[in-house]
Amino acid sequence: MKKTLNRLVRESRNTDFQLSEFLLHYGSLLMFDLDRADAFVYSEKDEKWKASVIIDVYAAKEKIENERSRTKAKIDPYEIYANVAGTRPLINIQQFNLLYECASKVLLNDALSVLDKKAKKAIEFLLKEEETEGDILRFLMALKTHAYSFNVTDILNLSDLNHNKSADLVASYTKAREILGRSSYTILDAMCIASMKERNDIALENKVVYQNFVSGIRNDFVIREPILVIEPSIFFVRRWLRHNPADRRRIIFGLSDRQKLNLLDLMFTNSGISFIDTSELDRFFVRAENRPTNILLFGNRIQSREIKSSLLRSVISLGPAVFRFCAFDTDDSFENNDSLYNEVYRTSFVDSIWLFPYGVANETLPARKMMVGAICGKAQTSEAETTVYKYCLSESHLSTRYFTLRIDARDFTEHIIKLRGRFRQAVFDSEKKTDQKRSKATEFRFSEEISFFYTMSGKNGDYRVRAYVKDKSSGRVVENSKVSARLGSEQDVEEWLLQTYPFSVHQSSISENISIQSVITDNLKALYQGFDITLKSFIYFHMDQVLDLPKNAVNVIRSVMNSEMAEHLITEIDDDMLTEQLGALDLPVNTTANAMEFVFDLAIKEKIICTNPASSLLDQYRNERNETLHDIRSALGRKHFYKDELVRLISLSGKADDCFMELAMNIELYTSLEPNIVCAFLWNDYKRCDIGECSFNYLAVRRQLNNDGSSFMTFSKRESYRIVPLPKRLSDKLDEERTRQLSDIAKGNEEYLLSCTIISGKDRIINGQQMILSPLSLYRFNKKIIKKMKIDEDIIVVPDDKKGGIETNLAYYRGNIFRSNFR
Repeated sequence: MKKTLNRLVRESRNTDFQLSEFLLHYGSLLMFDLDRADAFVYSEKDEKWKASVIIDVYAAKEKIENERSRTKAKIDPYEIYANVAGTRPLINIQQFNLLYECASKVLLNDALSVLDKKAKKAIEFLLKEEETEGDILRFLMALKTHAYSFNVTDILNLSDLNHNKSADLVASYTKAREILGRSSYTILDAMCIASMKERNDIALENKVVYQNFVSGIRNDFVIREPILVIEPSIFFVRRWLRHNPADRRRIIFGLSDRQKLNLLDLMFTNSGISFIDTSELDRFFVRAENRPTNILLFGNRIQSREIKSSLLRSVISLGPAVFRFCAFDTDDSFENNDSLYNEVYRTSFVDSIWLFPYGVANETLPARKMMVGAICGKAQTSEAETTVYKYCLSESHLSTRYFTLRIDARDFTEHIIKLRGRFRQAVFDSEKKTDQKRSKATEFRFSEEISFFYTMSGKNGDYRVRAYVKDKSSGRVVENSKVSARLGSEQDVEEWLLQTYPFSVHQSSISENISIQSVITDNLKALYQGFDITLKSFIYFHMDQVLDLPKNAVNVIRSVMNSEMAEHLITEIDDDMLTEQLGALDLPVNTTANAMEFVFDLAIKEKIICTNPASSLLDQYRNERNETLHDIRSALGRKHFYKDELVRLISLSGKADDCFMELAMNIELYTSLEPNIVCAFLWNDYKRCDIGECSFNYLAVRRQLNNDGSSFMTFSKRESYRIVPLPKRLSDKLDEERTRQLSDIAKGNEEYLLSCTIISGKDRIINGQQMILSPLSLYRFNKKIIKKMKIDEDIIVVPDDKKGGIETNLAYYRGNIFRSNFR
């Protein structure tokens, strides 16, 4: 959580920072409930101010928890928050209570509070008339399929009507129809409200289970087959669709409720999401070309033991084809000798187990809950260990804190233990051997691949911290890695863990001058040899070679280690990303390019990457430094298309596999607008103007996208807001595309289409609706088209500053040629 808060601090300093976009990506890591806090997050207040408030709330949360563990006296959370905020502007107590609740705990009964207000209001009318869930779902199906021909007779046929209430019922359905419209997401919210009988386990599934399953998928860099989730609640489906995980693979939901399955399948046709009847899973596993390798089973939602047993046999029959299998169920399904999951234990390595408190999220029938994650197709070994996480229940809330324990995998093959009892005994034994007040060790993730542990104690500006490394294979503490420090604040502690400890050298009782970096590198480097790793870890593993570089180059590489780019896999970094990220860091180009060229050369030697992305940056710098070359290019370099080139260009674009890319390129070519503007157009911006006998279509420029397409932005200059008349050829293309999207995407709803982007894409979803093509993707597509044109070279040799010569190609298009004028 602290690492994510640090990222919030850094990103909030950027001019285009959007708190809502940040929380969509990192809310689950903070356990922050964005749906409940939307009034604050999406308010028109300054973005940096909102971010500082969130940071203050988390700081107050930590102090409040420390106070409650130290004393039984009544404390005032808002007063602690006011002290934390200091001289910064405060939010009122009502806002603080809401944000504190969203940031500090997982509510077990918050299902209604996360739903769309329009959907609540619409279904409220029907629930007052005591309509059943089945009748409401049939109404939603009819609304989605033929909203405009849906009449009173259809409404009366929906249920066994009490004729004394027919008028009220018709009025209720009519009001609900007016409010709901045809938006798939609003109707999905309405389905959730109608299904409130499912409220048991909703918060638990949508928070902890969702977070752990998705994080496991995100760490899976190799497997690219579909994901299967069996018997999720409607709330879980909603969470997945609303939050759009970074994972791009196809998701398949298996449901036994045919009515819900049909409605969901109708709403999300052509979205890449599939819905399948659980009774057909056996045949699906047999015939599927790309069988799912990551499977999540909600066993707690399956009442029939026979059906659950059949589903498990189907999964197990896939054998090594299943990379990860997770099941959420009650204790009695896992922990007896006649358990349905015995076969899972025998045929796989149980990697992780999550234990939840007694009676959690179940008001009518208290039952313990458990989640088991298995890596299938792995042979059991005596060294294999399973990590057990035990969550805590505080009043009616599930705490975000948990304790961990590692258990030998052989215990699961025998399947004779009671996990909770084993866990309690291990905790008791641990505390019996140590000081009762000793701090529990916390894992600190230095990077995606590198982590170590630390304990912290103290107060009033005197914090004692001890950090150490655990051996990856045995899990034991590496004795000579223990380093202690006294620091003045919790912020100093985090800085020490991030900047000082991983690079420190200290004297131990065993030997002198122990390098912590050597300990970590020796322990981990071999595990990732030849595999994709993040740039930060790669640099850390090779820091001894980096330190041999000149001092300014070392400083550059350290700056890169603390940048956003360092979190990416080294294979994901291309010359465009490198140029963009280094430009944001505002580092000296020549030094930076040379330093990064050295780093990527090391990666090439280790066969992680094939080409050096820093080379083109270095060539660009060297060329731009040559003033003679720059002057000649400015005078003679190509800045426009010729007629024959334009014909070839339009011909090549028509052969593109992606129709949206083709349309975007044509808009850019015909209007000379930037990719950031082209990708941001909505259908509401495409209009027709009739003045007397003159008529033409035009595009209204009202907004732009940032380069990666993560958020819309306004213009800094007033003249940027303008209209651009369109030639007939482009107008015809847009009219044809509008007709297609009105039928395929908007299902005939003109109002809905106006809010959709003209250029739809798979790069991002903004505001839960717009499918965005990022400007960067369009720019790369344009460059590929230029290369395919195979324009004849026009080489000249220009003298350089050292009495040599540099070749330059005057036919090479520099900049964005699509914005140039045709000659």
